[in-house]
Amino acid sequence: MAALKSLFLLFLSNLSYTASSNVPIITWDVGHSKPVVSTLAGHTLDVVNSYDEYLHPIIENNEYTFIFLQDELSIDDFVKFAPSFEFVKRFNEIQKPFVLPNVDTKEVYVDSVIRKFSNKSITDVYNEDLKDWVFNKASNIVFFHLEPVRGTTLDGKKAILKQNDQLFHDTLKKVEKTIKDFAVIFTSKESSNNVFQVLSSERLSDSDSMLKRQLLAVETKEETATVTDVEDGKLFNNTGCVIMYLKSLKFGDGRNQTELINNTWKISESACVSQKFYSIHVSTDKKTGDVDKFSMLIELEYDEGSQEWHCGNITLEGSSYKGEELTNASIQCGGMYNKNFVGFPFEQNPGIIVPAAMCFSCGNIKFNISNHILELGSLQLQPKTNGVKGEKLRKFSGAYNCVGFFTIEILTGIFVTIILALGLFMGISMILSIQTPERFDDPKGTTITVTAQE
Repeated sequence: MAALKSLFLLFLSNLSYTASSNVPIITWDVGHSKPVVSTLAGHTLDVVNSYDEYLHPIIENNEYTFIFLQDELSIDDFVKFAPSFEFVKRFNEIQKPFVLPNVDTKEVYVDSVIRKFSNKSITDVYNEDLKDWVFNKASNIVFFHLEPVRGTTLDGKKAILKQNDQLFHDTLKKVEKTIKDFAVIFTSKESSNNVFQVLSSERLSDSDSMLKRQLLAVETKEETATVTDVEDGKLFNNTGCVIMYLKSLKFGDGRNQTELINNTWKISESACVSQKFYSIHVSTDKKTGDVDKFSMLIELEYDEGSQEWHCGNITLEGSSYKGEELTNASIQCGGMYNKNFVGFPFEQNPGIIVPAAMCFSCGNIKFNISNHILELGSLQLQPKTNGVKGEKLRKFSGAYNCVGFFTIEILTGIFVTIILALGLFMGISMILSIQTPERFDDPKGTTITVTAQE
């Protein structure tokens, strides 16, 4: 068994080393709107084949090609250091990128292949000269060697990548002032070693746990129910069937509520039923204040006729507050007029009824349940109904807010506007009612007298 472990870990080591030689290549064919489908993220291509099939046609079809070369980079860096690639992301939105996420450069670098097989004139511009570079059309291919990040800390790498991103933007602005059609390539010499270093340290520190994790990864399902900490709250994902975000979850009586969102949560996995009935069931076993073993089940239903989904019931199971046990305490959260809602401007309020392919969003919503109050803060909720693209629901669609059009603030504003409009109308009417005298005294004649009688 020990020999099997050693062989398995050796295989992982070689696999990590091989993966560490893969670099991303992103190309933009500026001025040509022909769409290109990128290869799948899991595909690894040889650098020579990548040049023959993809890079060579782009370089040959454009008179000028500008290649930005980082010393080390991986496709994961665009996610890990996303704020450092602001202008690259913006350029992606304007142009149509073609992405080769994994190109094997173990034998030869990308720039070496281009230099070897391309017959066009080449110029190298290094990072210390990049700010002062001026495009003069002297060379057809220009290599921009960006400031290296190897050997720096994570914060240092983040700062350098952000600085290089700014140089990427400034350089292309200079080019766009002169020519309209050109090609841009963003790549690196070697892959980022962050992932390889993490795997190596884990392998050396705890080989048994790593072995177990690798074996269990084979048995996990493609989509599982997960709870993720995001944006000062919790994102609950029930196998891509229902997703829910909460920034706050409070439960208690009418005077005191206990905040539970910071607890460790579990989510029960359940599938969508006939694309009509949906549910999400979350629970926590941690005792917080006077609340123990809180569990909440939200049931949703989709109406194909009206193309709307609505909340059917919210059930609290096995919860207790100050010794009062709540077992299967259920409230309706859907009907057109629901007296279980509290905290809204009106006594009777519409329930959760949302158009298909939209998410329900509410800043603060409260429910009365068995003399207790359930308060959900910054709630976002959406099932995988018809109209949502993809097999699984992975992100929220457009928000359908719980607050109606006429809120207290809007009604107050309209009321004040009416009062001010009436005052303005009366003032203008008074000004228009002023009349000038019809007769004036003649200085050469007798004075006009008016006899006043009591």
